Amino acid sequence: MTPPPGASVPESLKSFVDANTMLLAAMGAMTGLATFVGRSAGPDWSATLLQFVLTGLAFLLWLELLTQWPPALLLHRAPAPSGIPWRLVWFAYGMQLAMVGLIANVVWRQLQLLAPTLGLGVSVLLWRALPEHVRSRPAALVGAVVMGVLASAVTVMVVDPPTQTVLQRVWQDVRGP
Repeated sequence: MTPPPGASVPESLKSFVDANTMLLAAMGAMTGLATFVGRSAGPDWSATLLQFVLTGLAFLLWLELLTQWPPALLLHRAPAPSGIPWRLVWFAYGMQLAMVGLIANVVWRQLQLLAPTLGLGVSVLLWRALPEHVRSRPAALVGAVVMGVLASAVTVMVVDPPTQTVLQRVWQDVRGP
């Protein structure tokens, strides 16, 4: 069982890993699957979509892992106070930098990931901006998602016209050669 966030600093890297083995294993599995899917055969749009989803799941697990770190080991609070084992500090900083690098790499290599990322962000912002009485209607969620997807597709096409969005690739695959 993991102690509550910020309760105490683990005595060693081994004790931290022992306490968070399942979380670390799940994060590694999602990252590995995202890497494998990104290099697999099949339609480009499906590999891109799966890579986006699996990286997003790894990101959620990473956020959960961040809640397990003592606040002193969070990267934005560097340097770590004295008395914390150097292996634990390096592991904490390395994990945080690696996840930021993974996300940046996925977005950099797959520019069409900008569309779903922007779509999700715009949809959430639209949903939060809706008054409570409008949010209670089932069609409001669908409308927010559709508006978010359309806004993101238009934004990506305007910013980088040669970039094919996921929706364009799906349409090409459905339509055929």
